[in-house]
Amino acid sequence: MNESTLTQLKIIVERAVRPVRASTSRKWKMREELLAHVSGTFEDELAHLLDERAALERTRVRFGNPTEVMSELQDSVPVSDRLWRFWEGRPGESTPRFALRCVSMQAAVGLAIFGAVLIASGWDRAWSYAELIAVCSPLVFGLPVFVGLTLFFCAMEKALREARHLTAAPRAGWKKSLVSAWSTPTVRRAMIVGGAGQFLLFMAIYIAANWPARPWVKDHVISIVDTVPAMAFKAGLCVFAGLVFVWPAVERRRHHEEWSRLPVEPAS
Repeated sequence: MNESTLTQLKIIVERAVRPVRASTSRKWKMREELLAHVSGTFEDELAHLLDERAALERTRVRFGNPTEVMSELQDSVPVSDRLWRFWEGRPGESTPRFALRCVSMQAAVGLAIFGAVLIASGWDRAWSYAELIAVCSPLVFGLPVFVGLTLFFCAMEKALREARHLTAAPRAGWKKSLVSAWSTPTVRRAMIVGGAGQFLLFMAIYIAANWPARPWVKDHVISIVDTVPAMAFKAGLCVFAGLVFVWPAVERRRHHEEWSRLPVEPAS
């Protein structure tokens, strides 16, 4: 099957899939399944008709009315997909919208953990000042962490979009994916700068949260030095989390851009 024929088969599929209101990953799955179906149909028709143009026309007829197929696809989308659409975001969303979505999701997770701690600790009892500080301080210090992670995610997303040879890297395994990412200057720079930034942020939060009555006493300096490995480990986890979170988003965006370029007329 040549590239021109494959493009025509994709157009048949896209006429039905593009109007569907669903998450990008679900539409990706729809496209793959329908493309496999129409490709099989085309091969069957080509074997009988021995003419590509006629086989394509017969494939369109057998595929059915794009509007009816679209309606069936829309009915198959579960309600839970709306939440997944928010998680994934829009493929072409702006950086501020991407950042706002990241902060919102991180804040939601933080509040959920905070609520779980309150329930487990007995939210209806009287709390001492020390207990309130111990529970609420992570929320206060968590805000700069959320902002730092969001900035890192934005930088990593931009770097990965520029490194187009990494599109299929995650499918080869995370070990090879990390090696491929590290071999790209823009991605390597984003990982180093982002990891260093997170490390400094964690250290600053630790110092601020444990500031003694008499600054820079010997024990305080020792505690700062002792916590460096733990903060470095947390920063490394942030870098890995950035790859895990952003890489699929970049793949979804590239998939969306590839199919959105198809010259598809509105379904009638």
